Amino acid sequence: MYILFYGVIFVAIGMMIGKLVKKETTSFGLIAVITVIWFFIMGPWAIATFFELVFGYSLVADKENKSAQKSEPVKESKSFTNKVVEAFEDDDDTSNWVVVIVGGIGIGIYVLFNL
Repeated sequence: MYILFYGVIFVAIGMMIGKLVKKETTSFGLIAVITVIWFFIMGPWAIATFFELVFGYSLVADKENKSAQKSEPVKESKSFTNKVVEAFEDDDDTSNWVVVIVGGIGIGIYVLFNL
């Protein structure tokens, strides 16, 4: 039962990455970081996690690319999440990513010791 639960969770996370992060290299870097963190939590199940994240990402990324080719984009107001993601993408300073990675490792360690 846990396998199905984690499968759905990681496909959903992959879809969120595909929807929120526009640069492909940043998206795959984020997927790699999540996979490495999950390796320290669940060991070899990180391989399945990687494929679940990529599957979720590809579901949304393919739709985004196809919809962008068909019609003109509608100008919308940006949500807070999109503004945060754009700030990370436009920022050349790596301190923001260090905070995200260290925070992710901290959460992973917290989850690992509270199982």
